[in-house]
Amino acid sequence: QLGIRAAKETNMQLMVGVGSNDTHRSAEEAKHAVGLGAQTLLLITPYYNKPSQNGLMAHFTQVANAVPEAEIVL
Repeated sequence: QLGIRAAKETNMQLMVGVGSNDTHRSAEEAKHAVGLGAQTLLLITPYYNKPSQNGLMAHFTQVANAVPEAEIVL
């Protein structure tokens, strides 16, 4: 929370990593991060699962749709 407060006080954009191999968990973490003030989210490809290209699109799309107000960095 200290980093979030410091970012707000200095008007810096806050980027939070919410990557996980679980799409639902990533989406929930994304909502939580945005609720705390994050404007940008960093997502990674789901590790261990080795999804197909369609699976990757589905994962990233579901997380992005959970927080349409945030910018997403893959």
